Amino acid sequence: MAQELLASNGIESIILNKRDSVFLVGDIEVHVRSELLIRAKHLLKDFES
Repeated sequence: MAQELLASNGIESIILNKRDSVFLVGDIEVHVRSELLIRAKHLLKDFES
C-alpha cells in the first residue's frame, strides 16, 4: 500500500522485508532516494492519519 501511494505521487521506492517468517518479528522498510525522503515521509504520515 505504501509503495502504491508513493508511486502514484511519482516517488520510486524499494520495500525490504526484514520480518522473520517463523516468528513474525522484525521490520518492513521502505527506501526512497534521499532527495525525495521528506516528501515521502509527509505522504506516508498523511496516509497513516
